[in-house]
Amino acid sequence: MAQAYEDQDQLYSLTTPGTIPVSLATAKSWLKVDADADDQLLTLLLKVATEYAESYTRRDFRANTWTLLQDAFADRILLRRDPVASITSVGRLVSGSYSSVSASVYYLKRGQQASEVLLVSGEDWPSDEDDREHAIQVVFATQAHRSVDQARLGILRHVAWLYENRGDCDPASGDAGVIGRGALLSGATSIYDQFRVSRV
Repeated sequence: MAQAYEDQDQLYSLTTPGTIPVSLATAKSWLKVDADADDQLLTLLLKVATEYAESYTRRDFRANTWTLLQDAFADRILLRRDPVASITSVGRLVSGSYSSVSASVYYLKRGQQASEVLLVSGEDWPSDEDDREHAIQVVFATQAHRSVDQARLGILRHVAWLYENRGDCDPASGDAGVIGRGALLSGATSIYDQFRVSRV
């Protein structure tokens, strides 16, 4: 199942996750685990900790492919992921399916915390898309942020806490709360805060 989250009037879906930035061998070395019995568990914890790091910081630490859905075209289509490597396609919903907009109509403007899809001077977005929710689709690729080495340390600290406290539960906060608490108590969030994208 694709990871998804809403951001104001936009819906982001992680359609093709990239390779986890911390290998299983590195995690086992960090944890001083020699046996292979917990490989499946550690692989899951690495995935969860990486997704948390990316969600918390709004930075990507692997080469991911995202799909953004929004209701209508705008002069600027803001991509709240960082760093954006390229735009795969921009489409509009016509008669129930997405039809691609020519790449000559728009371009990618990369930013420090977010990037934008902007119109080429003299061009206009098509205006006959379906009048329904999520009529616009932007597919784009990200790459690992330059702080990926620091993020790896945060992921390892987070995984160590989750591994050490496996089996513990907090019915009041649910799994998501346990994961977030683990990131905080392990010191991972103090690492992530150094390069986290500010919420405005």
